[in-house]
Amino acid sequence: MSSRWMHRLGRYYGWFRRPLLGGLAGLSAVLLLSSLFSAASSSMPFVSLPKGEDSDAFSFIVYGDIQGNYQNGHQALVDRMLQEDAALIVNTGDISRDGGKHYQRDFYPIVRELAERIPYFPAVGNHDVAWGNASSRNRFLNFFHKTFDDLARREDNHHLRDPASQKLWYSFVHGNVLFIILDSNLLIDEGRYRKTHGLEPYRDYLQEQLIWVRDLLNASSHDPQIRAKFVFFHHSPFVSYERKSVPILGFGGHPGHSRMVVNQTVPSKQPGETQYLLDLFRWHRVTAIFSGHEHFYERWREIIRDGDRPNHMLNWVVTGLGGVKPRGQPDYKEEKIDRLLEADG
Repeated sequence: MSSRWMHRLGRYYGWFRRPLLGGLAGLSAVLLLSSLFSAASSSMPFVSLPKGEDSDAFSFIVYGDIQGNYQNGHQALVDRMLQEDAALIVNTGDISRDGGKHYQRDFYPIVRELAERIPYFPAVGNHDVAWGNASSRNRFLNFFHKTFDDLARREDNHHLRDPASQKLWYSFVHGNVLFIILDSNLLIDEGRYRKTHGLEPYRDYLQEQLIWVRDLLNASSHDPQIRAKFVFFHHSPFVSYERKSVPILGFGGHPGHSRMVVNQTVPSKQPGETQYLLDLFRWHRVTAIFSGHEHFYERWREIIRDGDRPNHMLNWVVTGLGGVKPRGQPDYKEEKIDRLLEADG
């Protein structure tokens, strides 16, 4: 792994390079056809991943939290991404705002050229769904239907083949790398999240997703072709802050969002055994976990030990400045970020 594994532009989006280790009747008819054509032409473009990728190194782009394209920030990022030789893009969510009503207005015109060149894979954020609506994920699915249609052909994504399904977690492999994209709206059991969990068809989605990722990680650990694993979802499990000038790593998310990844109990195949999603990431040697939700950028490394000896390093990255208005982290000024980057390099 390169010591400077995150590009300096990572303060705005994550860029990870991995050496093998995204009449009235007549008028009505015309308007209807026009409407259908417009809807079809503004669904997300799709480029499939190349088959049989055997390059010993590739780069991919990670970013999230676009929403209203604050001060044209998303456009600036996309212009920069078009200059990168990236194999794929993963977006960690909050692509739109207000329940996914603004994909065509705010997002599609900016990203179209990029998505016609590079495979683009989305995670669903909290602003991409309409809370308390039993079909809240349909806008997301309809906009990205070309991507999900292709993903459904992969064996591990058989749950995407049901046209009535709104399950939005999936995986794919590129080169020797496993990419896992989760729906973290299902990993929070508080407030409006809990109300949504009680609706059909979401009632069983949490457990289904947990079992799916458990079995996928277990299978990947027995696959000698998989040499690196990356996990992506929207809500950040941890964020840093300072208390009396002392750095603190605390439960992440906005206020009231702490009950999520860190304490999700995964159904175990062994009676009496308790395991947690976070521990699965550690046990199965996940290389990095990318999230957003918080409108800033930060990263850290967690050393996983076997007894007294370190045997794995789990990289955590929060990349939530994809075009949304920044917020938070008053103590993390530009000069401090520069010092962190220099220390890492």
